[in-house]
Amino acid sequence: MKPKYLIFTIIGIIIIACGSYYFYTQQSQNNLLQQKKQLAISDFNSNNLDDAILNAQELTKSEKTKVEGLLLLAASYVQKGSVEFKEKEYGDKAISTAQDVLAIEPSNAEAYRLIGYANEIEQNYPESIKNYDKSISLNAENAIALASRGHAYYLMGENKKAEEDFLTAISIDPKMETALLNLARLSFEAGDSKKAEEYLAKIVDPNTPSLVKADALTLSALIKGQNSDIEGALDSFNKALALNPTSPYIMVCIAQVKTALLFKNGTTIKKIDVEKIISDVEAAISINPSQTIAYITLGKLKALIGDSKGAEEQFNKAKAVVAEDITLNSIAKKNIQTEIENALSISIKEIK
Repeated sequence: MKPKYLIFTIIGIIIIACGSYYFYTQQSQNNLLQQKKQLAISDFNSNNLDDAILNAQELTKSEKTKVEGLLLLAASYVQKGSVEFKEKEYGDKAISTAQDVLAIEPSNAEAYRLIGYANEIEQNYPESIKNYDKSISLNAENAIALASRGHAYYLMGENKKAEEDFLTAISIDPKMETALLNLARLSFEAGDSKKAEEYLAKIVDPNTPSLVKADALTLSALIKGQNSDIEGALDSFNKALALNPTSPYIMVCIAQVKTALLFKNGTTIKKIDVEKIISDVEAAISINPSQTIAYITLGKLKALIGDSKGAEEQFNKAKAVVAEDITLNSIAKKNIQTEIENALSISIKEIK
């Protein structure tokens, strides 16, 4: 072969090699981005929110996955704000991140839904509904947005509107776990435990997020407790806590069941046993200092061991936080305020 042709042959091989390398590199990058995306989703569903945030941030660095990454990042922020009771801090981060999506895609329905959810956990309900409405107007078949708006209505005490949204959501997606869970909750609160159990039985997807599974188990435990199955309730609460180990609500519920078991056993209640339960409730309060039910439970436990002054102190704390308690809807807040006043009147009489 002549040198001239040899040179062209070598150049041709180099060009082919470079092209192959570029294609291989692009494929590798695409595969890596897909892995990051799947990891972020898996971490989110498993409630590993810090890892979900890190993987979502990696996705935002590529133009190909920037929008997906921003949406996953916003979703992880708002979930972290909700479960860690840092609603304002992470809610605002979620809103800012979702607004970055809208700067790229002004009609992104999911971005509006996430802004709605962030406002919901910050208890800015009118702004929350406004953004959910916008999300649904852009995609009327968006079952997640309908279920989200339904939950906001539920927290506002508008149960009829909430139920309508949840039912519409499952008419679009019969397996929509959050809608089924909230329909079960509405049924239970309306006194229809059988119907609640029927809705819970439909939550069967093995890929259901751990927090939804925990909430379903918690509601199942409440139903068992209402039916006097105290041991069954404790078992379900413990399973729920295993899925959501930092849930102060579940921790307090377990404390209430343990207290009920002290009475059920028919033996003399020992102060040391009550003090152990008090310690559990105090641990729950350290996670969420604004949970009304924790202070009420603690007040009753202190009254049980004869500490009337301590009981009154806890009931007053409950009274101070009830208005801003994100774990209660507006109907529950009104009912629990009456319970607090009654508890206070009893503890004051005992002190006197």
